[in-house]
Amino acid sequence: MIGGNAFTWFNQLVEVGLGIVALALFAAERKQREYLWIFLFFLVGALGIPLTIYRLFHNVSAQWEYLRAPLQIIGLILLVLFFFAFLRIRLGVWMKAILG
Repeated sequence: MIGGNAFTWFNQLVEVGLGIVALALFAAERKQREYLWIFLFFLVGALGIPLTIYRLFHNVSAQWEYLRAPLQIIGLILLVLFFFAFLRIRLGVWMKAILG
């Protein structure tokens, strides 16, 4: 079990670390919104870690997987916001409607 999941656990640990670094960068540079969006993206990803760990050791009904879907949708929206902030592109009315 450890060998098969070690890379996934390492990846999640690195993502949490990068989220903390992004939060520290945003605290130092409030005008750089991309740090905020990448922190929130990693935070949403970290919210799914307990379910992932619990699922490794227990049988989980399919209904619990429905908790992961909104997190993935929110994560995708935050990732799009990060890219727009990083490229310094303003969100137009149509893009806000599509994201909504």
